[in-house]
Amino acid sequence: SPAPTAVRKEFVEIAVELKIQDGRVAEAHVGNRQPGAEAFEATALHIARQRRYPPGTSRTETLVIRVANQSGRKEP
Repeated sequence: SPAPTAVRKEFVEIAVELKIQDGRVAEAHVGNRQPGAEAFEATALHIARQRRYPPGTSRTETLVIRVANQSGRKEP
């Protein structure tokens, strides 16, 4: 039988809280920070801040962004 291997997630899901004012993201922050996920959180914040909404849109929302986990390289 095959040896057990560690299951590696292909994506890391980061929940980003957004404050939208007049169609633009005015504020964005990660609600539930996790140790070791700083790079994923930074990428999710970058993506979230680039979002645009229809003019006149003002609200708060939580957006879940999936960031690809590319750190798993095969060992020789």
